[in-house]
Amino acid sequence: MKTSIIIVTYNGENYIKNCLDSILKQNSQNFEVIIVDNKSNDKTLELVKDFQKKSKKIYLIKNNENLGFSKSNNIGIKFALEKKADYVLLLNQDTVVDKKLISSGIKYFRLLKDAGAFSPKVLIKNNKIIWWIGTKVFTLSDLFKNLKLGVSVHVDKEKEDYPIKEPIEVEAVSGCSLFIKKDVIEKVGLLDEDFFMYGEDMDYSIRLKKTGYKLYVIPETVVLHDVGLESFSLKKNFKKYKVYIKSSMQVINKDFSLGYKIVWLLRLPFSLMYELFRRLK
Repeated sequence: MKTSIIIVTYNGENYIKNCLDSILKQNSQNFEVIIVDNKSNDKTLELVKDFQKKSKKIYLIKNNENLGFSKSNNIGIKFALEKKADYVLLLNQDTVVDKKLISSGIKYFRLLKDAGAFSPKVLIKNNKIIWWIGTKVFTLSDLFKNLKLGVSVHVDKEKEDYPIKEPIEVEAVSGCSLFIKKDVIEKVGLLDEDFFMYGEDMDYSIRLKKTGYKLYVIPETVVLHDVGLESFSLKKNFKKYKVYIKSSMQVINKDFSLGYKIVWLLRLPFSLMYELFRRLK
């Protein structure tokens, strides 16, 4: 069974070598890597071409502009399906994976017949604490209980790692490291290209669940995400929040009720103040 790993790159020279090095060490070698580059202007393409000289498993698709996460992944997914992939793995450029990633992914798709998509546990690379081990989607009542921005929160984010011994059903999955089966994609469709960055994985999770599939975090394999703990930078956070708020509104308009939207908008100024003060602290 062939797996296509799709990596969307954009100015990823600090990450892509470590990512590809780890992928090429997989204990299951029936895979290919499809890199979709969003017009990087650093050394990303040069590094990818060096890897292409070493391995015939790596394909490169170059976009003429930054098309965003969803559209670029969809380009890779279409290419993968044309090449008869049985499984697709969406993977961030700033990740490092262990050698069991593909074999564990295939194993759990065979075991979890009701799975629409799943992800392994994702840890922050520099300190091995949790980045993603599940997602809690806010209900309407949850909006009154906390001021977190967005419509969801990562379960146990920035807490000490702990083992999981069996698959655990989750409310949504992360696009950082996302396994999907070919027949699921053919039934549910591609990512919604209206999402440029953020929100697309939440929307896709909701669509999968509406179609009757379940979502899981799986054991036995771990992905390391090369991100630091969030620090405060007014300019950086303002830009991030602007994109994040837009994507959250897209998700809400598409997948949540009018009442949910009204409450979320009313609490938005307080959520922004909460997030900014939390980072200042």
